[in-house]
Amino acid sequence: MKALQIEYIKLFRPYAYIIAGLLLLAFILRAVFMLQLSAAIDKEMVMKALDAGQVETIYTLFSIFMIINIGKEYSENTLRRSVIEGYTRTQFFTGKILLVIAAGVFALVLQKLVFFISAASAGLMKEALDCLTMAGVFIPLLKVIFYGLFALFLVFVTRSIAFSIVLSIFWGPGESLVHFYLKYKFPEADYGSYLPMASLAQTLGADGLIAVKFVLISIAYQLAMVVSSYGLLANRDIK
Repeated sequence: MKALQIEYIKLFRPYAYIIAGLLLLAFILRAVFMLQLSAAIDKEMVMKALDAGQVETIYTLFSIFMIINIGKEYSENTLRRSVIEGYTRTQFFTGKILLVIAAGVFALVLQKLVFFISAASAGLMKEALDCLTMAGVFIPLLKVIFYGLFALFLVFVTRSIAFSIVLSIFWGPGESLVHFYLKYKFPEADYGSYLPMASLAQTLGADGLIAVKFVLISIAYQLAMVVSSYGLLANRDIK
């Protein structure tokens, strides 16, 4: 609890407000645009697209938020000062893991709040409630935590905000190339589906149900990122 309280105090930096503002602006603009289409297109389809689009926006901005949050600990030497003052690396790491979970849940709650307010204002509350399924809640939460832990891992590997953001942006296209190569090299196999982002994308099956196999693969990647991140933090000198 103390670790989370410390993270809460450190949370209110200018970049946090900027990213929160961008997130809200993106939600509102997307909602206005999509609801304008609902008059001419199937309303249920529009609401599902709106919900999915807002959640995808969360993944991108949440990843950047976590990279900046953790990277600032290195660039501003707050981690080094904290360790000198008796705040252990384990406490620091625990605080960041708790921050990933708490901030991820908060971002998704904020998204749902904006989503339902937008739906209610357009008289589409029934269509919005149809999007509130177990899979529609669990899978976005799994994904946002994945992106947060991935950001954590990148920062502990690079110890650079800029380099971590670049890697997070180009990881998806890079993995797609690897996926294509594996498909070309091993046409009978499906190795590419087990890559981090590829497996994450398949956690929600085409039938709208949770794909347990890929959920377990995604959780395994997340555990690997947590263990690797802690190992890097615990065994490296703090600059």
